[in-house]
Amino acid sequence: MTGIYKIECIINHKVYIGQSKNIKDRWKGHIKELDLNKHINNHLQYAWNKYGKENFKFEILELCSQKDLNNKEIYWLNYYGGKDSNNTFNIVEAGKGGAGDENWKTKISNTVKQHYLNGDYDCRKKGTKCWIVKENKMQVINIAQLDNYIKRGWKRGRLPLSEETRKKISRPGKLNNFYGKKHSEETKQKMRKKHNISLESHNLMSLQNSKRFKKLKWINNGEINKRVENVNFYIQQGWKIGRIPLPQIGESLKKRYLINPELKYWGANKNFKKI
Repeated sequence: MTGIYKIECIINHKVYIGQSKNIKDRWKGHIKELDLNKHINNHLQYAWNKYGKENFKFEILELCSQKDLNNKEIYWLNYYGGKDSNNTFNIVEAGKGGAGDENWKTKISNTVKQHYLNGDYDCRKKGTKCWIVKENKMQVINIAQLDNYIKRGWKRGRLPLSEETRKKISRPGKLNNFYGKKHSEETKQKMRKKHNISLESHNLMSLQNSKRFKKLKWINNGEINKRVENVNFYIQQGWKIGRIPLPQIGESLKKRYLINPELKYWGANKNFKKI
């Protein structure tokens, strides 16, 4: 469907006017960018974060031919007061097919570059994403949106794994479905291709990792094991060389968290095992 659409916040009745050759696909694009907190229109993004997606509605204003899109968009944006009106979220003039003037492009470019320099868009940065739950729903959001979701009844965390799932991922030895099996060379090639790694690069990384791990030695502090390179530094802090058995680690951690009841979880994943 080709035509003009609007996105309206039903709380303050502000609208965003847009044009598209495929309105439904464009809506999906808007929702994806807004949910990821990456929409280029910061006014619309702020309202989405503040009021929640359930308080926005999408509506087709008029279907038209592709050649009439710009004129129709100008008409409907002016109908709601224009881009400088308090009734609209639009930040550029209508009829430009989504593209602003050079000053606007430069401003957006500089803003995005500054965000990257600040690390705001680095998904690999620790703590930029988090899990939230509500009833039986679970999703990942940008941590900057956490407060807004909490106000709407969401909680930080993940749903516990079912017993069936636990059994599937914790089958040791012969109980594991892949026990005694190996990936075929064809499967390995597909995996390398997916991760864009050549066989030479893969072998080089394997060689580098093996050399690096040979330098590491096991140490323990009576509760956990750790592989480190600078052994003397840890020995000065009371660590000992060698490993302690895994059952002993589990019991020592369990006792520590029982002594400190304010620490409600123990184990590697804090969301799965409760005392």
